[in-house]
Amino acid sequence: MSARKIAYNTVAQVAGKFIGFFISSFFLVILAGSLGTVGMGYYTTVTAFVTFFVNAADLGINLVMMREIAQNPQKREVITGEFFGFRLLYSLGVMALAPIIALLIPQYGTLIIYGVAIAALAQLILLINQTFVSVLQVSLQLDRAVLAEIMNRAVTLGLVIVGAYR
Repeated sequence: MSARKIAYNTVAQVAGKFIGFFISSFFLVILAGSLGTVGMGYYTTVTAFVTFFVNAADLGINLVMMREIAQNPQKREVITGEFFGFRLLYSLGVMALAPIIALLIPQYGTLIIYGVAIAALAQLILLINQTFVSVLQVSLQLDRAVLAEIMNRAVTLGLVIVGAYR
């Protein structure tokens, strides 16, 4: 691995984080203005609740997968496939628990339960995506992952703008 390639990936990641931060800031400003105080409270509740399940579903799987690929680069496809299957099944099981457990909390109304279900599905997709980001990270191609993340945030911001001003 060349120092130049590592430096390029580091710069790409830092730049991507700054751009993502600004896009997310606009997202939150528009969302707060559209939802109001009560709606933002619901949004915060949903986000905090689902984050617990995301952390439980993560397990550091990506780090283990990257280590395995780095130690056996000739088996990259096999390792990725195995970890993808495990990630998919395990994350699906954990994230499916989020709306079920939300149903059991008497203070959570219908809106929060629907929000938890939607957020859990969105986070499941992001968890699965992390498998592929790890492959790019091992091969020092993070510029592609950063570009995809920025595009994802921009599309999300666009959808929020359309939803907020309809």
